[in-house]
Amino acid sequence: MKVLIIKRDKIGDMLLTTPILKLLRQKHPQATLHVLANDYNAWVLDGNPDVDEVIVYPRVRHDGRLRLGAIFSHLALTRRLKRERYDYVVIANGGESPRAIRRGLSYRPGKLLAYVESERFRHHPALQAISSDKRHESERMLQLFAPLGLDGDMPLPPPRLNFSPAQLEAARQWLATWQQGAPDNFIIIGLGARRRQKQPSAEQVRRWADAALQRWGTPTVVVWTPGQRDNPLYPGDDELVAPLLAAPQPHIRPYSGSLQTVIGLIGLSRASLFPDSGLMHIASAAPGGVVGLFADRQNSADPDRWGPLGDRAIVLEAPHSVAELEDEAVLAALERHLRP
Repeated sequence: MKVLIIKRDKIGDMLLTTPILKLLRQKHPQATLHVLANDYNAWVLDGNPDVDEVIVYPRVRHDGRLRLGAIFSHLALTRRLKRERYDYVVIANGGESPRAIRRGLSYRPGKLLAYVESERFRHHPALQAISSDKRHESERMLQLFAPLGLDGDMPLPPPRLNFSPAQLEAARQWLATWQQGAPDNFIIIGLGARRRQKQPSAEQVRRWADAALQRWGTPTVVVWTPGQRDNPLYPGDDELVAPLLAAPQPHIRPYSGSLQTVIGLIGLSRASLFPDSGLMHIASAAPGGVVGLFADRQNSADPDRWGPLGDRAIVLEAPHSVAELEDEAVLAALERHLRP
């Protein structure tokens, strides 16, 4: 059996697919499993033993610009994937994606599995329409694989990410420049989130870092998305972190460099705290686990659907803003995950 799983979205969404990949490999150990990913999220599957090949396509638009070379790459890729003659192509989204459905049908699979909510694709002979009554995104994706023998109610294994030697070494080299830091004794707090209501304030970060040093002897690394808040393509958090930069403390070390170094720092940390973001999901696969911060579910991500998975993930939710969270609740959650 030959299966292609199409996963075109962000790094957190890709990580939420890894539990299903593990279950599928356990169910069909001899199957050929390919994943079609883009040049932004494909690295999440580096070294994943449940996948035979990750096929990477370049994004047609990047930084707001059209990439003509990517268009020609897509044409060549379509020809190749038609020749693969997949038994199943699966659109691994938790909802209908017309563009992905059209892409999957163009590969001429024996059967295409996808969520279909409208009537436009429902009667296509190669498409098996799936519906879902589940809440969490990974559970919704799992139901897509019922025709392949996966029970939609089966327990999900934790997400899997291989923290690469290069990522960990980059983090260790940066930590070596910080007298307060050590590869095995720090926590990491992230600020990056699309909506301000989901982000802790600089004052909250300072209080949590002070308490972590006093209670556990752990300094704190703070990471954020560099740039201005009003950037329409990539809004940044420079304004939010400015008070920490203006009054530096030796036990608080800001970092806004490469994503791969941030991944390495997450992999080395004793515990992580992130607002709802791709890095929150990455941290859920790390030995130190994660405390995920959510707020304002009426207008933002619902943690019941988008919360981090695994036994080393804790969700804290505020009614309107992360600023409403009590310090003791945050510190108690961190302490539960603090690895020796």
